[in-house]
Amino acid sequence: MSLLFTVPAWSFSISPVRFLITGDPASVETVKINISNTEVRDLVFRPVVYGVRQGDGGQPVFEKNIDVAESWVKPEMATLAVASGNKGVMRFEIKIPRGVPPGSHYLGLGVEPVNDAVGNIGVMTRALSLLTIQVSGVAYEVLQVEKFEHIAARVGEPNWLFDLTLTNKGNVEVNATGDAKVLDWRGNEITTQPIFSSARIISGASKMSDFNIDAAGRGFWPGLYQVQVKVGYGITKQNVISLIYVWYLPVWSLVVVGILFLIFIGSVVFLARRYQMKKIMARL
Repeated sequence: MSLLFTVPAWSFSISPVRFLITGDPASVETVKINISNTEVRDLVFRPVVYGVRQGDGGQPVFEKNIDVAESWVKPEMATLAVASGNKGVMRFEIKIPRGVPPGSHYLGLGVEPVNDAVGNIGVMTRALSLLTIQVSGVAYEVLQVEKFEHIAARVGEPNWLFDLTLTNKGNVEVNATGDAKVLDWRGNEITTQPIFSSARIISGASKMSDFNIDAAGRGFWPGLYQVQVKVGYGITKQNVISLIYVWYLPVWSLVVVGILFLIFIGSVVFLARRYQMKKIMARL
C-alpha cells in the first residue's frame, strides 16, 4: 500500500510499497527504499517519515506527529541525488527503544524531490511506503463496540439505519467479520444479514460502519424487535456482541390503531348514552 501524489513536473517511483519488521526492544533494524528516476532530468530527493492512522473507510492516512515510532526512525542521509534514468537507494535506521511495550506501529517512509534552485520542495510530490513495526512480546487482541445505535428518521420508518463503531483496544491489528441478526421480542431469530465480510483494523484505530435493514421488505409485523450485532475477530477467533431494541410501528399500523381507538371511543359513548336512556325510561 503506498501513497503517491503524481504531477507532470516529477516522474519517479519507489519500491517496495510495504515493509514489515519485527524487533525486540533495544534492537536496531535497517530498511531501504529503492528510487527509480524516470524524469528527463536529474533529481535530488530527501527522506520523509510520517505516522499512519486509519481513516473512516479503512484507508491509511499519513500525518506528522501521531505515532511515537516516528522518532525511532533516522534516515542515513539528508539528501540523495539520482541521475535521470538511474536508480538510487535511501536507507532508514530504526532504533526500537528499551522498555517499549509489545505491539504494532505504522509509519509511512518515503522520499520527495527537492528543488535545487531554492532548496525547498518545488512541487509537493512525494511517494510513501507503508512500514509496520511489530515490537516483540505478548500480543493481545481486544475489539470493543464503542457505539451501536438505531438512527430513527421518523416514526414507522420501514428502512432501519444503524450506526456501528468498533475500536481496536489491543496491541496488534485484527481482521474482523460482522453480521446483524434480528430477533422478535421473545428472542427467536427472524433474519441475519452480513455487515462486512472482512475489515482490517489496526491497533488503536476505530472502524465506523453504517448498515440498514429493510423491515418492510422482509414483511415485519408491528412490534418490539431485538437487533444483535456479532463481530468475530483475530487469530484467537473471539466474538464481541452488542444488542439494542427497536420498535417497529409502520404507518398502516398507526392508522389501524387510530381507527380501533375511534371505534372504541364511539362504542363507549354509544353504550353510555344507551345506559342513560335506559335510566330515563325506567323513571317514566
